[in-house]
Amino acid sequence: MKKPTTLLIAVALMLVLGQCKKNEIAKNDNVVGSITAMQGPDIERILNFNKAVQAHRQDPDLRTREVVDVEEAADDIADLFNATYTEPTEHYGETERAEFIITLPVNENGKVLLDDVVEAYEELVTLARVNYHASALSDKGYICMIATVEDLSAGETVLKITGIYGSKTVQTNTSLGYYDPNTWWSYQEYDLSIDCVPNADRGADKVLESDLMEYYKIPKPSNIPEGYKIVMIRNKVVDFIGNAFEEWPLFYRYGEEANHTCINGSEMDTLYSNSISVIRHFLDSINQQPSNPALASYPYKVDDVFIEGKRDVKPGLVLTQYITHHYVVSYGIACYICEAYFGPAEL
Repeated sequence: MKKPTTLLIAVALMLVLGQCKKNEIAKNDNVVGSITAMQGPDIERILNFNKAVQAHRQDPDLRTREVVDVEEAADDIADLFNATYTEPTEHYGETERAEFIITLPVNENGKVLLDDVVEAYEELVTLARVNYHASALSDKGYICMIATVEDLSAGETVLKITGIYGSKTVQTNTSLGYYDPNTWWSYQEYDLSIDCVPNADRGADKVLESDLMEYYKIPKPSNIPEGYKIVMIRNKVVDFIGNAFEEWPLFYRYGEEANHTCINGSEMDTLYSNSISVIRHFLDSINQQPSNPALASYPYKVDDVFIEGKRDVKPGLVLTQYITHHYVVSYGIACYICEAYFGPAEL
């Protein structure tokens, strides 16, 4: 006879795989396709980790001594948070990012105790809650939580965890690649230019960020079963600056040109189009990983774009200043999750 917990997981898998139909809403590169059986192991993994968290909450002295891989531990921590608290299909205006560092002891085989991973998850929820409620943003919602293994040395591993949340809005207020050539954008913190008077109230980096977030917005299917929601799991992060690709120039000025921060609408058209090309390049690279054939039918999507104007100097015999856009793009797998299994959805 199967144990009740095994039956629960099996029922959850049948519900998710049986009721979630193909999403018919096209949204450029980011349409969520059909949810296949490849999703089953991830749902079961998140359910199992949630079960471990709930068991430790009922008995704080519980010690299972079970071990897991470091990368799996990072995914478990972020993905359970995503399943419980995030709403990636909402419209967001202004967004904020919070970074947390958590360390985990590692055994001689490079694995971590599940008990320690549960404690790390509880620590993350506490840190995220304090940061989230300290934010001045109104009507907030979490977009995604991302955990990456930053350092794996003898005896411990360091997890860098990034949370992204924003103000929910029904106003998109985006140009989506059609910018008035007579409008100029600059950067308040870097405005050293003397050859133009910008008449836009936001920097070009934040205008592009909003437009790209709208372009890549994860659509909310009209046929999603009641009690289910979409979350992004197994998130990966790619960051790059404006000279990442010669064939797709992005904002990058150096030397004397770095003192001129104004950008007009015609340049913004190019930056928007080239940004999509670069983001798609990394997306295709992630989805073509030979080690994971499941990605062919169950691909990654873009779930967050962060762009920030950045001034720095090029190393060399002569230090040359430059100003550029620093992009941080996160990619995740869209997953249908039954909300009932993960408790309250608010921090």
